[in-house]
Amino acid sequence: MRKKLKFDNKVGVYALIDRVNNEFKYIGSGDLESRESNHISLLRHGKHKNKSIQSLFNEIDERNLQLEVIEYCDEEDSLKKEKYYKNLLKDTILNIKDIIKTEKKIRTPEEKEAISQMFRELFSGEKNPNCCKLSNQLAGEVLWIKQNLNLKHSEIAEMYNISTSMVSRIGKQRWKDVKPVVPYSYNVKEIKKSKKNEIMDIFEFINRASM
Repeated sequence: MRKKLKFDNKVGVYALIDRVNNEFKYIGSGDLESRESNHISLLRHGKHKNKSIQSLFNEIDERNLQLEVIEYCDEEDSLKKEKYYKNLLKDTILNIKDIIKTEKKIRTPEEKEAISQMFRELFSGEKNPNCCKLSNQLAGEVLWIKQNLNLKHSEIAEMYNISTSMVSRIGKQRWKDVKPVVPYSYNVKEIKKSKKNEIMDIFEFINRASM
């Protein structure tokens, strides 16, 4: 977790976010500076009351569990808003038992948009752990390879030094607007010989056609 953000004694609803999987894992509210300090101290000493959060903290790099503010609010409204966001994000949070039992309901379009907006704000730019690993150019190359070559996602991941899950997401989610780009050179040393030949034959054909 990042040490000591400046909240200027503000009150609000916050989330602990798993940046490895881009998932909300804990929702809380109160004095933000105090809550952040409390979480950091308990987690680092292995004494957090939520065993699931403690286990997650122990498994992933500390930097990948981050506190982010969802909404600033008055103290008298904080618990009400906390409950709202817990219900909204109950599919992934690990303090779900803190929610007063309610009847299961289908999310409304407004609730779905609220979740989408939070993800856009909290997982955009440098806050996204994958944002700097792959440019739009390289993402386009990956998409072209997925569409045109008979390669496994794991093999493409090795070529670009990215995760297989990122390869799967290219062409959808945050990469949905990426256009396929013909790659002219990349590392194929670890690819099986037959597939390496297949790639090089296609690239040779493309280069001849462009002359």
